[in-house]
Amino acid sequence: MDELCNPNERPACSIVGEPWVWGSHSRAPSRGRDSPLERRNANRRSDLVQGEVKWVSRCPLRIIEASRAGTEFTPPTGSLRRVEYGLISVDVPNIAPMVNRMINSVEVSWLLDDIKMYATLMLPDGDGPFPAVVLVAGSGPTDRDWCSPLLSGSNGSGRLFAQAFADAGIASLRYDKRASGPGRVDNARILSGKFSMQSHLEELTAAVTLLAGHGDIDTARIVGLGNSEGALHVLHYATGQHDVPFAGIVLAAPPGRSVGEVLLSQLALQASQVPGGAAMMVEVEAAMNRYGTGLRMDLDPGLPDNVKLVLESFESPVNLPLARELWAESAANILAAVEIPTLVLIGRKDLQVDAALDGDALERAGVGKGNVTFAYPANANHVFKEDARLFDEVLTAPANGYNEVDTHLDPEALRTILGWLRQVFA
Repeated sequence: MDELCNPNERPACSIVGEPWVWGSHSRAPSRGRDSPLERRNANRRSDLVQGEVKWVSRCPLRIIEASRAGTEFTPPTGSLRRVEYGLISVDVPNIAPMVNRMINSVEVSWLLDDIKMYATLMLPDGDGPFPAVVLVAGSGPTDRDWCSPLLSGSNGSGRLFAQAFADAGIASLRYDKRASGPGRVDNARILSGKFSMQSHLEELTAAVTLLAGHGDIDTARIVGLGNSEGALHVLHYATGQHDVPFAGIVLAAPPGRSVGEVLLSQLALQASQVPGGAAMMVEVEAAMNRYGTGLRMDLDPGLPDNVKLVLESFESPVNLPLARELWAESAANILAAVEIPTLVLIGRKDLQVDAALDGDALERAGVGKGNVTFAYPANANHVFKEDARLFDEVLTAPANGYNEVDTHLDPEALRTILGWLRQVFA
């Protein structure tokens, strides 16, 4: 590939900076009515999205890079497999064996309660209808790519899963919750005191409805995949009555115990690594017990700031009533009601959801249910990146390996998910 196209080449070109539009059914950006690309796609554009062309490469592959306005993207050297936000192929003759798949990615949006929600629709190359996965991110400000302002890096697992699915011929939609993404600050002010399990379910329902309305999607083959808290929202959708039911669900790192119990375990694990941790946990557990009975936590002012920040978030007015609803919620309590194919996946390097404690609770809930499959990838962390470090090493730097540029999806976890999806979509 390097001989054919230099990914670092950025020649001056008249198209750079010019406006363009891309329809969700189109396979190329448009430069206007008289453009060859426009004539080729004149009858195929819909759901137009505005953007700006950043760079056009002069190379035999005729690759066009078109990213969302304000978003820079550097193609990886020697490979076209990792593509994002509109890197698309135009007339690529005689090199099909060298390219795994060209992926069509476009931003879509919709209104929910007068608030605009944003998502990325990713379609495989070729003609639909395609099976599809709706990706639901974890808690707090985690965005559609599974990145968070609380963590370093932008190499989110949500985006990587979407790309892997497209490589396998599976479409996907991943969305920013209203509490995440670029509008999170304004939305938090508008929705303060209104965030709830129901409001999250409404977000997911709207996302599924939009995906099902796309002409290239097979509505009978849509699977929900939720990570961490997102798994709970997927479960609520799967056990409710909806116009577009899921064909199956993937619960990626679901809490098998109540969220309050899981949080207590997380804090105890962290406390075990610092001097005075045992004494601190006495105060933490007392505060959490008060909260569990409906009282205020009344936190000891001597607790470390990072611990107080986590616990105070459950009492913050902006997070209510969701925080109190979550406190007692567990995937195990809902799993017994699920009748569709279900994959439960917990990584052995996950420090937030415990493969033994949460896995055991979920397996007890799934006894006698032939529709539920369990898997525990040996080196997968909470966001299903591969972490080959020893467990004790992971404890000393728990967030390392989440979204850094050199991280990648855990191969065992990805193989498990793709193999399960093939069975469900067959």
